[in-house]
Amino acid sequence: MREDRVRCINAGMDDYLSKPILKEKLAAKLNYWSQILLIKKENIMGNMNDSLILFTSDTQTNDSPLPLPIDWKHLHLMCDGNEEFELELLQIFTDDTLQHLIGIQTAIATQNFSALEHHAHHIKGASANVGLKTMEAIAAELEYQARHHDIEGAPYCLISLQNTLQEVKLFLVKQTGSKTKISLKLIRKPSASRI
Repeated sequence: MREDRVRCINAGMDDYLSKPILKEKLAAKLNYWSQILLIKKENIMGNMNDSLILFTSDTQTNDSPLPLPIDWKHLHLMCDGNEEFELELLQIFTDDTLQHLIGIQTAIATQNFSALEHHAHHIKGASANVGLKTMEAIAAELEYQARHHDIEGAPYCLISLQNTLQEVKLFLVKQTGSKTKISLKLIRKPSASRI
């Protein structure tokens, strides 16, 4: 519905896809936004500041699966059982979410509640789409805190979101068979003086 799209865009969403979500329409939207995000990511990475640290981890392959808080039934249904598409969707999710975590860190440091609510809302929706229920709940809590101008618990929500994103990233490396080092950009916990 056109009114729903306008309302969602006015509320801060970047785009809108009406239900029922068809695989073809979703793929087209993902393709469009992955190009936009790639451009934004290149710009952000070019202007990276010292508030980010680089965490490097050797990925050791072992036979025990990494525990990942994903509603696999939801993801399989959404991707029509296409494992390759599921992994691609999770990769796009991790890349996109990293940018929003950077936005959350900045919003916490500057106490910009509007930006904090926007980024938390985006992560909440994206997490729901890929079946990351734990991450969705954390982002919903952060969105609620931002809406009520409560910054106290925000750094802890940020850390929880980072940790979950790290789990997803490590899972993707394991699933794609990569034995090389991976870099996960993690954001430092804001100090009490910056909050």
